[in-house]
Amino acid sequence: MTSYPNKSKSIPTYESQHFSGLVVVHPDTGKNAIRINDEKGYYYFLSQKCKVGDTISVYYTNKKPKRTDSQNRYLHEYLSLISLSCGHTVEELKIWIKGKFLSKGITEVFGEKVRKVKGTSELNISEFAELIERIEETTEIPAPETDLFKMPHSNQEHERLKREQISHYSSLKPSRALTHIQHKANVN
Repeated sequence: MTSYPNKSKSIPTYESQHFSGLVVVHPDTGKNAIRINDEKGYYYFLSQKCKVGDTISVYYTNKKPKRTDSQNRYLHEYLSLISLSCGHTVEELKIWIKGKFLSKGITEVFGEKVRKVKGTSELNISEFAELIERIEETTEIPAPETDLFKMPHSNQEHERLKREQISHYSSLKPSRALTHIQHKANVN
Protein backbone atom coordinates (compact mmCIF):
# COMPACT_ATOMS: atom_id res chain seq x y z
CA MET A 1 0.00 0.00 0.00
CA THR A 2 1.35 3.39 -0.98
CA SER A 3 1.65 5.94 1.74
CA TYR A 4 0.86 9.53 0.83
CA PRO A 5 2.43 12.45 2.61
CA ASN A 6 0.15 14.01 5.17
CA LYS A 7 -0.92 17.36 3.75
CA SER A 8 -2.67 19.86 5.89
CA LYS A 9 -5.87 21.17 4.43
CA SER A 10 -5.98 24.85 3.72
CA ILE A 11 -8.56 26.78 5.64
CA PRO A 12 -10.15 29.63 3.74
CA THR A 13 -9.14 32.95 5.17
CA TYR A 14 -11.88 34.98 3.61
CA GLU A 15 -15.19 36.26 4.82
CA SER A 16 -18.07 37.49 2.71
CA GLN A 17 -20.59 40.15 3.56
CA HIS A 18 -23.58 41.28 1.54
CA PHE A 19 -24.36 45.00 1.38
CA SER A 20 -27.25 46.57 -0.47
CA GLY A 21 -27.47 50.11 -1.69
CA LEU A 22 -29.08 52.57 -4.02
CA VAL A 23 -27.70 54.12 -7.19
CA VAL A 24 -27.64 57.90 -6.76
CA VAL A 25 -26.04 60.86 -8.51
CA HIS A 26 -22.83 61.89 -6.74
CA PRO A 27 -23.22 65.57 -5.74
CA ASP A 28 -19.60 66.49 -6.60
CA THR A 29 -19.07 64.59 -9.85
CA GLY A 30 -22.63 64.35 -11.21
CA LYS A 31 -21.96 60.69 -12.03
CA ASN A 32 -23.77 57.61 -10.81
CA ALA A 33 -22.57 56.36 -7.44
CA ILE A 34 -23.70 53.75 -4.92
CA ARG A 35 -25.01 54.80 -1.53
CA ILE A 36 -24.60 51.82 0.81
CA ASN A 37 -27.71 51.29 2.96
CA ASP A 38 -25.71 50.10 6.00
CA GLU A 39 -22.66 52.38 5.91
CA LYS A 40 -21.69 51.59 9.52
CA GLY A 41 -21.72 47.85 8.80
CA TYR A 42 -19.78 48.42 5.58
CA TYR A 43 -17.06 50.46 7.30
CA TYR A 44 -16.98 48.01 10.21
CA PHE A 45 -16.40 45.15 7.76
CA LEU A 46 -13.58 47.08 6.06
CA SER A 47 -11.89 48.00 9.33
CA GLN A 48 -12.29 44.66 11.13
CA LYS A 49 -12.20 42.04 8.38
CA CYS A 50 -9.92 43.58 5.75
CA LYS A 51 -6.40 44.86 5.93
CA VAL A 52 -4.45 47.07 3.57
CA GLY A 53 -3.20 45.01 0.65
CA ASP A 54 -6.04 42.44 0.75
CA THR A 55 -7.49 41.51 -2.60
CA ILE A 56 -11.28 41.76 -2.64
CA SER A 57 -14.03 40.98 -5.12
CA VAL A 58 -17.02 43.24 -5.61
CA TYR A 59 -20.26 42.06 -7.27
CA TYR A 60 -22.99 44.43 -8.37
CA THR A 61 -26.47 43.19 -9.15
CA ASN A 62 -29.17 45.48 -10.43
CA LYS A 63 -32.02 43.58 -8.79
CA LYS A 64 -35.55 44.89 -9.12
CA PRO A 65 -38.58 43.50 -7.32
CA LYS A 66 -40.55 40.89 -9.29
CA ARG A 67 -44.11 41.65 -10.30
CA THR A 68 -46.58 40.95 -7.52
CA ASP A 69 -49.35 38.36 -7.38
CA SER A 70 -51.90 41.18 -7.12
CA GLN A 71 -50.52 42.67 -10.37
CA ASN A 72 -50.96 39.28 -12.02
CA ARG A 73 -54.57 39.00 -10.78
CA TYR A 74 -55.17 42.55 -12.04
CA LEU A 75 -53.86 41.63 -15.52
CA HIS A 76 -56.15 38.59 -15.69
CA GLU A 77 -59.13 40.71 -14.65
CA TYR A 78 -58.21 43.34 -17.25
CA LEU A 79 -57.87 40.68 -19.95
CA SER A 80 -61.29 39.26 -19.06
CA LEU A 81 -62.74 42.76 -19.48
CA ILE A 82 -60.96 43.24 -22.82
CA SER A 83 -62.35 39.85 -23.84
CA LEU A 84 -65.86 41.19 -23.37
CA SER A 85 -65.12 43.95 -25.90
CA CYS A 86 -63.29 42.00 -28.59
CA GLY A 87 -64.59 38.44 -28.39
CA HIS A 88 -61.17 36.80 -27.92
CA THR A 89 -60.61 34.49 -24.97
CA VAL A 90 -58.25 35.46 -22.17
CA GLU A 91 -55.82 32.75 -23.37
CA GLU A 92 -55.82 34.18 -26.92
CA LEU A 93 -55.15 37.65 -25.50
CA LYS A 94 -52.26 36.32 -23.39
CA ILE A 95 -50.68 34.78 -26.52
CA TRP A 96 -51.16 38.08 -28.37
CA ILE A 97 -49.55 40.04 -25.49
CA LYS A 98 -46.54 37.74 -25.35
CA GLY A 99 -46.00 37.94 -29.12
CA LYS A 100 -46.57 41.70 -29.37
CA PHE A 101 -45.04 43.07 -26.17
CA LEU A 102 -42.86 40.36 -24.62
CA SER A 103 -40.95 39.09 -27.64
CA LYS A 104 -37.21 38.55 -27.06
CA GLY A 105 -36.31 37.73 -30.65
CA ILE A 106 -36.42 34.77 -33.00
CA THR A 107 -34.47 31.53 -32.85
CA GLU A 108 -34.33 28.45 -35.02
CA VAL A 109 -35.47 25.09 -33.66
CA PHE A 110 -35.41 21.98 -35.89
CA GLY A 111 -34.96 24.25 -38.89
CA GLU A 112 -38.02 26.34 -38.13
CA LYS A 113 -38.02 29.94 -36.94
CA VAL A 114 -39.84 30.44 -33.65
CA ARG A 115 -40.39 33.49 -31.52
CA LYS A 116 -38.77 33.64 -28.09
CA VAL A 117 -41.09 35.27 -25.57
CA LYS A 118 -40.76 36.42 -22.00
CA GLY A 119 -43.38 35.37 -19.46
CA THR A 120 -45.11 37.98 -17.30
CA SER A 121 -43.59 36.27 -14.25
CA GLU A 122 -40.17 37.45 -15.49
CA LEU A 123 -41.20 41.11 -15.36
CA ASN A 124 -40.39 43.39 -12.47
CA ILE A 125 -42.98 45.72 -10.95
CA SER A 126 -42.27 48.71 -13.19
CA GLU A 127 -42.04 46.59 -16.38
CA PHE A 128 -45.41 45.06 -15.51
CA ALA A 129 -47.00 48.49 -15.01
CA GLU A 130 -45.56 49.54 -18.38
CA LEU A 131 -47.05 46.42 -19.98
CA ILE A 132 -50.53 47.37 -18.72
CA GLU A 133 -50.07 50.89 -20.17
CA ARG A 134 -48.97 49.48 -23.54
CA ILE A 135 -51.98 47.14 -23.66
CA GLU A 136 -54.26 50.06 -22.82
CA GLU A 137 -52.70 52.26 -25.55
CA THR A 138 -52.90 49.54 -28.18
CA THR A 139 -56.42 48.31 -27.45
CA GLU A 140 -57.81 51.74 -26.48
CA ILE A 141 -59.70 49.89 -23.75
CA PRO A 142 -59.03 51.55 -20.39
CA ALA A 143 -57.53 49.51 -17.59
CA PRO A 144 -59.86 49.20 -14.59
CA GLU A 145 -59.31 51.29 -11.47
CA THR A 146 -56.71 49.65 -9.24
CA ASP A 147 -58.47 50.74 -6.03
CA LEU A 148 -61.17 48.16 -6.66
CA PHE A 149 -58.55 45.42 -6.40
CA LYS A 150 -56.97 46.68 -3.19
CA MET A 151 -59.99 46.97 -0.90
CA PRO A 152 -61.54 43.91 0.72
CA HIS A 153 -65.14 43.53 -0.45
CA SER A 154 -68.04 41.43 0.64
CA ASN A 155 -69.21 38.87 -1.92
CA GLN A 156 -72.26 41.01 -2.71
CA GLU A 157 -70.13 44.14 -3.20
CA HIS A 158 -67.70 42.21 -5.40
CA GLU A 159 -70.55 40.91 -7.57
CA ARG A 160 -72.04 44.41 -7.89
CA LEU A 161 -68.65 45.85 -8.94
CA LYS A 162 -68.16 42.99 -11.38
CA ARG A 163 -71.58 43.62 -12.98
CA GLU A 164 -70.70 47.33 -13.36
CA GLN A 165 -67.38 46.46 -14.98
CA ILE A 166 -68.99 43.94 -17.34
CA SER A 167 -71.65 46.45 -18.34
CA HIS A 168 -69.07 49.16 -18.98
CA TYR A 169 -66.58 46.99 -20.88
CA SER A 170 -69.21 45.21 -22.98
CA SER A 171 -70.12 48.55 -24.53
CA LEU A 172 -66.50 49.40 -25.49
CA LYS A 173 -65.15 48.66 -28.91
CA PRO A 174 -61.54 47.56 -29.38
CA SER A 175 -59.07 49.69 -31.30
CA ARG A 176 -58.43 49.13 -34.98
CA ALA A 177 -55.22 47.27 -34.05
CA LEU A 178 -57.14 44.67 -32.07
CA THR A 179 -59.89 44.49 -34.72
CA HIS A 180 -57.18 43.85 -37.32
CA ILE A 181 -55.82 40.99 -35.22
CA GLN A 182 -59.34 39.60 -34.89
CA HIS A 183 -59.83 39.81 -38.67
CA LYS A 184 -56.48 38.08 -39.25
CA ALA A 185 -57.46 35.27 -36.88
CA ASN A 186 -60.75 34.78 -38.75
CA VAL A 187 -58.96 34.66 -42.13
CA ASN A 188 -56.49 31.98 -40.95
